[in-house]
Amino acid sequence: MLRELKEYLKPKSVEEAWAIYRDPVKSPALFLTGGLSVAQREDQTTKTLVDLSGLLGESITETPAAYILDGGVRIADCIKKIDIPFLQEALQTVGSRQIRNMSTIAGTLGQRYSWSDTLTALLALDATVDGYNGSAVSLPLERYLKGRAPLLITKVKIPKRFHRGAFFKFSKVSYDIATLNLAVVFRIEREADPMENTVVQECRITCGARPGVAILLPRTSEAVQGKTFSAVRRDLLPIQSIAALESEVSSSAEVTAEYRQQLVRTYVERGLRRLIEK
Repeated sequence: MLRELKEYLKPKSVEEAWAIYRDPVKSPALFLTGGLSVAQREDQTTKTLVDLSGLLGESITETPAAYILDGGVRIADCIKKIDIPFLQEALQTVGSRQIRNMSTIAGTLGQRYSWSDTLTALLALDATVDGYNGSAVSLPLERYLKGRAPLLITKVKIPKRFHRGAFFKFSKVSYDIATLNLAVVFRIEREADPMENTVVQECRITCGARPGVAILLPRTSEAVQGKTFSAVRRDLLPIQSIAALESEVSSSAEVTAEYRQQLVRTYVERGLRRLIEK
């Protein structure tokens, strides 16, 4: 419940929405897209709801290199319309069917929830975000997550260059928020014969619900990139050790840091084995 809520406003443009959001008289304000964050929110500070419905669009456009999502696209629509099996697998773990039907891309990224399965998956795919913060901006999702500055997200671009991927989530029950999640994706230019000689041209490994927001594990990714499948198999143990340290996990009310580290080790091994044994 928003106990101090005073106004509900429906602006006619993104520029007007941002002006309302930044108006000190109406602050603190909250953007409303699918309504999920508002339905679950308990706070005593929010004074203004800024309804973005109708402003962001709900289309998914496919180009030869990427999918471009309007901010109003629902998670359920991403699963149906984006032909990236790894992403479909990851998004199927987001809450319940009702939550996936309500949750929007702009709302999910805008909230920057630390446990978000969507953020971990999109970060692995090297997504970029377009938005408005007084002027139009475009930046990598990784930089957006690190920056923490507010941004009204209007579009998300998802590259299609990664051919293999695996996503893992640990939670109390399947529809609950993650205690830890992890993604591994590969780009492979061609499969060798025998398969063990196939080279991983690009690798991205990401980890979320650490309990901090999702991050890229660059050293772990580099430990895989450029290697053949057989070399990755040989180096699984040191790669797991790098990931456990680089993930910078910590303890929470649910689990200890040591338990999260073990999850990282396990999921990195499972993910790499799955991708090199396909």
